[in-house]
This record gives sequence, structure tokens and C-alpha cells, in this order.
Amino acid sequence: EAFCDKKEGDCGFDKADWGPLQARVETYKGLIFANWDAQAPDLKTYLSDATPYMDVMLDRTEAGTEVITGMQKTVIPCNWKSAAEN
Repeated sequence: EAFCDKKEGDCGFDKADWGPLQARVETYKGLIFANWDAQAPDLKTYLSDATPYMDVMLDRTEAGTEVITGMQKTVIPCNWKSAAEN
């Protein structure tokens, strides 16, 4: 595990190279999509043949679509490294 404990904060890399990523955000019929991959195709191209199926689902009424969500919680007995190791 890498750790920098120098008082100067010099960890051997240029901090400017490790800034936050900029997500590309696009919408389709009120749905919001975000993508971190700068090389990925635009949303319309990505959805491609799935668009008619989404239209059937999203255009059912003139009132639009309302998504009602809840919370689903699962407790898994494992340590913090489990996601990276499995």
C-alpha cells in the first residue's frame, strides 16, 4: 500500500495529473446518464437498438414516467478489501 508521509507532501507524482475526472452527462426522456469514459460513444449511439424499447416503457402516458424508489440494504460479513479481492 502506498503512503506519503513526507512533510512537504511530495509523493513522487504530479498532483495535477490526478485531479477529479469530468463526467459527460446526457439526458434521454428525463433520464440522466453520466459517463466517466472520454472515449465512449455519445448516449444516442450507445442506446442504439434499445431506444425503441425504452420509448415503449417511457411513453406509456402523457403524464410521463415517475420512478418511486426505496432503499434495499444488505449486510455482508466481510472486511473492506472484499470488493477488490473478489
